[in-house]
Amino acid sequence: MVYNPAARRGRSASRKQRLIESLRNAGVSYDLVETTGPGDARSLAKTAQERGYGIILVAGGDGTMNETVNGMAEAALPGVLLGKLALFAAGTGNDLAHALGAAKSPEGVAAAIANGHTRRIDLGVLNVRNASGTSLRRYFANNAGMGLEASVTVESSHVKRLSGSLLYLAAALRALRSYRMPRADIVWETGNGDAESLEQRISLISVGNSMRAGGGFRLTPDALLDDGMFDAAIADALSRRRVLMLLPLALFGKHTGNRAVHMLRCRRLHARFDEPLPVHLDGEVVSTDAVEVEVEIEPGRLKLAI
Repeated sequence: MVYNPAARRGRSASRKQRLIESLRNAGVSYDLVETTGPGDARSLAKTAQERGYGIILVAGGDGTMNETVNGMAEAALPGVLLGKLALFAAGTGNDLAHALGAAKSPEGVAAAIANGHTRRIDLGVLNVRNASGTSLRRYFANNAGMGLEASVTVESSHVKRLSGSLLYLAAALRALRSYRMPRADIVWETGNGDAESLEQRISLISVGNSMRAGGGFRLTPDALLDDGMFDAAIADALSRRRVLMLLPLALFGKHTGNRAVHMLRCRRLHARFDEPLPVHLDGEVVSTDAVEVEVEIEPGRLKLAI
């Protein structure tokens, strides 16, 4: 069990003992390790995978989950099935757990592990080239966001005393003060293998493996976790007023018919930007100066205990 005591800004600690007792009552033996800072879950998961643990239980939020998935991937050969991964949603957004319909209570999580129920979902992989000349490769299970969506993630760390959708709405207001709309050259591969493209100024690109992001926003409301495809939303460069008008619609997935939003389905998406922008994966910012990104789907690569 990879437990993040800082999840939900430290307010999840009270549930730790209940989770421990639930696992014990369900007859699940485990080793508990706690994270102490960014990157810990990744290294702990890599070690667990290398040592042959059958299940890695993440007790934390989407960020802890993302680090864990990347640690598992680092310890595995390319294309090899990853898992089992179990989730105890203890973070701020918990978008993947909600999309999965995962058990919310410690008792439910322990029961799911003990019963041996599993599900395979798709996994996303992101390659980024930064303006600084560096590059990176990372995996994601829920969504990847570029531009304004990632700027909101950056600002969310500065918003106190809020959680879920309210947190991200407040962060969006902060992000809109200074965000610039870059020009993007975007090419994607459809389910038929055809290439389609779009070149224009944008406010954001959101690539969804699930329908949820940002603590409950349904940016890609028709996305399915196991269909071998991404759903993506590309929003035009918009005024602050128009963005604020779209935000409430995006909360409920009602933005898809707006003419300023392009919805698409793809296996792969490649984008170049004329100025650097931030990128996040599963709510964790992985770059602040990306000038080129590519996302690709790996169907059914992640196995979950659920």
